Amino acid sequence: MRKLMIATALVSTAFATPAFARNGAPYVGIDAGLLRPSETHFRVTNSSGSVENAVNVRHKLGVDADAVFGYDFGMFRVEGELGYKYSKLSSATIARTALNAYGGSATDTIFQSFGHERVISGMVNALVDLGPDDGVNLSVGAGVGGAKVRYGLGLTPTTLLGFSGSESGFAWQLLAELRAPLTGNIDAGVKYRYFETAGLDFGPFCRTTCGTLPPYDAHGRYRAMSFMGSLTYNFLAPPPPPPPPPPPPPPPPPPPATQTCPDGSVILATDTCPAPPPPPPPPPPAPERG
Repeated sequence: MRKLMIATALVSTAFATPAFARNGAPYVGIDAGLLRPSETHFRVTNSSGSVENAVNVRHKLGVDADAVFGYDFGMFRVEGELGYKYSKLSSATIARTALNAYGGSATDTIFQSFGHERVISGMVNALVDLGPDDGVNLSVGAGVGGAKVRYGLGLTPTTLLGFSGSESGFAWQLLAELRAPLTGNIDAGVKYRYFETAGLDFGPFCRTTCGTLPPYDAHGRYRAMSFMGSLTYNFLAPPPPPPPPPPPPPPPPPPPATQTCPDGSVILATDTCPAPPPPPPPPPPAPERG
């Protein structure tokens, strides 16, 4: 848990630019991948007392799949999730105290298991989107909801501590996802999930098969990590790029060439100046004196 929170904080710092390109876009998605459940520690109680870590169950790798539907508010997303998890059980270790009470003729504390566990969950997630929408984008968040967990704990050799039952309870999870757009509407990515339930109470068991032994209940939490691939379809395409700016207007034409005529008038260089006026007539001759 602590390592996950530190890693999430470091990666979040590297993608500190919020993405707003799909504001107001509803979306749907699917996730599927490997499930790695943690060892489940069952506490066994009966009318005589309680045994901590009475049955410790180990799991094989399983599958985790879900479908999500949500709304992108820009930097924040809210989504609903329906999930399914399944894995087979590999082995179990039974505490000597519990084995003395319900183990019958068994002497070894390690048992092979041929059972399985199955989880059906409904969650509401809130996520923060960091990074450019047209490139690699990081989402981190958390979810709360409910889960129905079923255990079929078959043990070899057989003991009375092998049980089958289901229980529902509160669940929460942490999420981290890296994704990138494939097209204008479709994103592909990888997702990490840490999932945990509140305490679950299975039982009572051994009510009719234990003879003089009291019935018992099994109490435990389910925890698992998942590594999945994801596909998301966004119903609204990203906005088209803005149109290119219009070309600049052409420069004004240069002023026409002119010339100044002898009479001081200014005319186009291609025109001809007006002819100068004729000279004035000479003055009349002076009269002769006789």
